[in-house]
Amino acid sequence: MNTSTKRIIGALLVCNGMLLSTAANAEEITIWSWDTAAEALKSVSEQYNATNPALTANTVTSQVYDQLTAGCAAGGVNLPDVVSIENGEAERYIQQFPDCFVELSQFGVDELKPLFSDYKWVELQSGDNTYGVPWDAGQVVTFYRADLFDKAGITADDIATWDGYIEAGKKLAAATNGETRMALSNYTSGLNWFSVMAQQLGCSVFGEKDGETTIRVNQAGCVRALDQVKKLADAGVIAPGGWSEKLTALKTGKTASAVYGAWYEGSVRNNMPELSGQWRVTKMPAFEEGGKRAANLGGSALFITASSKNPAAAYDFVKFALTKPEIQIGMLKSHGLVPSLLSTQSDEYMSSPQEYW
Repeated sequence: MNTSTKRIIGALLVCNGMLLSTAANAEEITIWSWDTAAEALKSVSEQYNATNPALTANTVTSQVYDQLTAGCAAGGVNLPDVVSIENGEAERYIQQFPDCFVELSQFGVDELKPLFSDYKWVELQSGDNTYGVPWDAGQVVTFYRADLFDKAGITADDIATWDGYIEAGKKLAAATNGETRMALSNYTSGLNWFSVMAQQLGCSVFGEKDGETTIRVNQAGCVRALDQVKKLADAGVIAPGGWSEKLTALKTGKTASAVYGAWYEGSVRNNMPELSGQWRVTKMPAFEEGGKRAANLGGSALFITASSKNPAAAYDFVKFALTKPEIQIGMLKSHGLVPSLLSTQSDEYMSSPQEYW
């Protein structure tokens, strides 16, 4: 072997060693989320990876709550580095599994608090400890099929109240020979509709004192909310249905509206592109004329699990995903996830017309 050949082989071995060393030093963090939110985070992961070659972020679509509950109960077994949790579920996980998540003060999370709406932090904290960073918001609105409403002679003004929603549902059924209802709801297995109605009436099913966990559905506001759900069901304008059934019914015209969190926009738009131009959005119904037409349902945050081998890197990804206005606006454009990051409110996209709607 001549000297030139030895030098070439030596150079190749050095390069190979460098590659092996780089591969060995490269780190990966895994993120769990669901449905549309997971698809949005996959796109963010690709953007993050393009600017962070030493760290690979890998987003996985997961049955988050089943797997997270099992993993936390087992002491952190088979959990990802980062997991999305809805605000409404966050307190339950923090209280039930306080050692399953990283307390974020060590990474300077207090510096992020002025960046988001105050209400988004409440359920992510326990005492002075903070365990999650806010992501999207869940303002409740009514999505409706304008073409089906027009066919039945219904307008958005007709569904300004819950009683009006019932009467509109009856007109809709008459105009479609009973083929189309106003909506599907999880009222037989979940609390979504009851929850948002109770919020409108200022009712919480929990006690008012810290630490009080007594369920008190006999409060006037909660009773009225339950009665209203029963009225809707008894009138036949809504029927039971889960996530996939709701989307299918909307797509096929079996239902004409959905009273849901604003994040549902992306699910409608991405699952029914052929219905562009047929949809509209209005405020949710009130209990009486001029009453409150606002509530919150869902909206998520990102948590870091205590079993993460690199929580600092995980936190870096969380900050990248949640505190950059351009990233948040990108997820709104592509997947309908409404940011709770306050700086996005001044973005031109937030006030521009959307062709699909």
